[in-house]
Amino acid sequence: MPSRWRVERDDFHADCGPFSIRRHRCVHAGDGRSGDFYIIDVADWVVAVALTPEGEIVLVRQFRFGVSDFTWELPAGLMDPGETPAAAAARELEEETGYVGRVAGMLGVLHPNPALQANRCHFVLIRDAVPHGEVGGDLNEETAARTVSVTEFRAWIREGRVTHALAVAAVALFDDCEVN
Repeated sequence: MPSRWRVERDDFHADCGPFSIRRHRCVHAGDGRSGDFYIIDVADWVVAVALTPEGEIVLVRQFRFGVSDFTWELPAGLMDPGETPAAAAARELEEETGYVGRVAGMLGVLHPNPALQANRCHFVLIRDAVPHGEVGGDLNEETAARTVSVTEFRAWIREGRVTHALAVAAVALFDDCEVN
């Protein structure tokens, strides 16, 4: 059975803007070995699974610096301090796509990458999403919105057109909810 590691020291390592990095000096409870492990500190995230009145899912296309390419994904982003997942999802949906809708509930909460991060990702279902206004994201964020059927979205995942892991995880979380 795996043993727990005890944090012996927790040191600030680097400020990287939207996240920081800490270095944990950890000791293995079973055999006493130790090592340094780096933890990315970042706020919780939110993903908006937004469905139009026709049952189509709202997608956003944007350039992603990590892969140096464009991606199709769900509206998502960092939660602001004190912001609820529902409010953050509604805000991200409107900022990235210009759509607004009715928050219908939580689909689930996952750890995006527990090997390196302690934050959580909240998945929020938004129904009756309709175009409302201008897209107004961050200064370095340019987005374009599109809707597709849920069936087409799943096909895009299988075809490799949607590669963002959190968008794929969202499908698993809303599979059991009533789409229309």
